[in-house]
Amino acid sequence: MAPTKAIIVLVLCTLCSLLQAQSKTPAIVTPTAATDHTRSSQAKVLSDLPFADREDYAVARRGLIESAPNLTLKNKAGRVIWSLVPYQFLSGDRPDTVNPSLWRHA
Repeated sequence: MAPTKAIIVLVLCTLCSLLQAQSKTPAIVTPTAATDHTRSSQAKVLSDLPFADREDYAVARRGLIESAPNLTLKNKAGRVIWSLVPYQFLSGDRPDTVNPSLWRHA
């Protein structure tokens, strides 16, 4: 492909991406159940890794003065710019669709 054509394709792709990003309607995603293959893969991870070893948690908490599970940061105008509240789902049980190691790190 000639350099000019490549640039045109790149510009068109960029414009399409920008137009898509400007869409006001969010995508609606319906969660699906884990397949048998996914469940067996996650079970293998559970059996292969030392999830009973909680030493890393103790090391991470060493020196921790206080935790703030409902932390919300606001800017000078009072607008929320960061909040831990939407992440509270992580304290629940891990869904079958999520890798156990990733859930542990979250």
